[in-house]
Amino acid sequence: MTTNISPTSIVVEVLRDDNYDDWSACMKSYMLAHDLWDLIEPADHQEGNSKAWIKKNAAALHAIQVSCSPHILSTIRSIIRPKDAWDTLANSQQQQSQGSGPVSNEMNGPLQALYRYAYKGDWDATKDYLSRYPEAIRATIEPYGETALHVAACAGNLKVVEELVNLMSEEDLEIKDYEGNTALSSAATAGITKMAKCLVSKNQNLVTFVNELKRSPLDEACLSNSKDMALYLYSVTPFTFLCQDNGIHGSNFLQCAIGAQMLDIAFDFLHRYPNMTTTMDDADKWNALFALSKMPEIFPSGNRLGLWQQWIYSCIPIEPIATGGDHFRIYMPDQNLSGSENITLQVSSKLHGFAINLLTFLGEQEHTHTYDIS
Repeated sequence: MTTNISPTSIVVEVLRDDNYDDWSACMKSYMLAHDLWDLIEPADHQEGNSKAWIKKNAAALHAIQVSCSPHILSTIRSIIRPKDAWDTLANSQQQQSQGSGPVSNEMNGPLQALYRYAYKGDWDATKDYLSRYPEAIRATIEPYGETALHVAACAGNLKVVEELVNLMSEEDLEIKDYEGNTALSSAATAGITKMAKCLVSKNQNLVTFVNELKRSPLDEACLSNSKDMALYLYSVTPFTFLCQDNGIHGSNFLQCAIGAQMLDIAFDFLHRYPNMTTTMDDADKWNALFALSKMPEIFPSGNRLGLWQQWIYSCIPIEPIATGGDHFRIYMPDQNLSGSENITLQVSSKLHGFAINLLTFLGEQEHTHTYDIS
């Protein structure tokens, strides 16, 4: 019967490029407990030919092999003596600690350590890694082609993002992952506005980047239902960008904003550029009107509300969004009402006004965040 040795029964984690000290300590303890350490540090420097010695040699070598990650195993696969394998791994670790050799971009290579540090928000470990491999700050990491900045932004690690931005050039911030996203798009998805401000303050051009799906960071913020992020990015995204290329970017943004029910932002943009109401996007050939037609629930007529619910709904005061001083009001008197209907309307109007005053007195206020979008 063949006995399968699991690496978890030997070491806590298989050997990578960032955990040699822990790995070697666990491996030595295992070797000592199983009477295999003399294969690594033989007392008399004599090799045996007995069947028992050959079996111990194979056991020690196998324990080392199954405790290595695949890309490290490839460096010792042809070695037949456990001591030679041990020494090879120790020498390789020493070279890495001295910062020699280029950083690897393999799936399980050294860049995976940087990925973990950035993802966990461990800035001290990230800084130490980059001090040894400075070029890794702009390297793309498999399998998604992200930089450490992408990873930290997507994970919401503000401290790491701020520190990395300080070390990177404007061009570094424009690096895209395999889906065409910059780090700002990752930050927009995470919904941390302070992170986005940090990135935009270093490179304003980031707000006009679009990914392979033709979505901008502003679109990503709407799709992630991050209202504060969307308000901020709307305030810094140039309207010239939203209107260029026949308005396809503006159409995409409007549909994303309507889908997220950020109707105040959509209304402000349409007040400035009314033609965007019917401007088609580039992919599905839809526009803002189509998006609204798919959401009847956002209109009073599309909701199945009772009589009192409808009346209370109509009494809730809604402050119009500021649009640079351009206010407008539409009044269309109905000339077909009879006298009794007009009296009924006047009474209803008085009750409506009373309800609004009551709601105001009770403190029914809408909390909003204000950004300069002029």
